[in-house]
Amino acid sequence: MENKDYSYELGNLIQKYRKEKKLTQEDLAGLLSTDRNVISRYERGETIPSAIILMQIAQCLDEPMDSFVPQKLKCKNNYKNQIRDIFKNVESQILELL
Repeated sequence: MENKDYSYELGNLIQKYRKEKKLTQEDLAGLLSTDRNVISRYERGETIPSAIILMQIAQCLDEPMDSFVPQKLKCKNNYKNQIRDIFKNVESQILELL
């Protein structure tokens, strides 16, 4: 999967979960202490959030980190559980640092 494809699909996932929580881009931006334009760039696939920002987005939207792994990557070679474990490990390490 190319980086451009990933950023577009990730943006769609962020937008999907944000709308499910009935949050505006401005609401999510406020929770992340950033600007609405940043959220817009994420959702349009123009920018990929860092791992730490993605973890914060996941927390704000009450979604597990692996929810933001595009389906193409989840199915590829059946690595879904490995990807989930990696994200959980990274998430717990980051939380220890905070």
